[in-house]
Amino acid sequence: MSVNWQEIRDRPDCYHIIVRDNYHYQDPDEEFAIIGFATEADALAKCRKIVEKSLQSVAEPGQSAEVIFSRYQMFGDDPSVVNGKDMPPVPFSGWDYAKGQAHKFVC
Repeated sequence: MSVNWQEIRDRPDCYHIIVRDNYHYQDPDEEFAIIGFATEADALAKCRKIVEKSLQSVAEPGQSAEVIFSRYQMFGDDPSVVNGKDMPPVPFSGWDYAKGQAHKFVC
């Protein structure tokens, strides 16, 4: 499922998301793109949802926030925003967001 960079370059007026699998770090066959977000806010909202879904999927009862975050680092999806050539860059760190949100998944 490698990213189709040509398709991304063909949409220079949008924000896009690249999602990498932490378990298969740096394996281009394990990353994918979600293209065509009109606004920075929409792209960031989608990134946050992806991280939260990953946190939920790795959390187990009785785990601390630190353990949940560690499991995210090993098995979660790590999204980042890619701007089209005419759009300003958007900083987003899936790991930083996950670290700040892991406590919400403690049960």
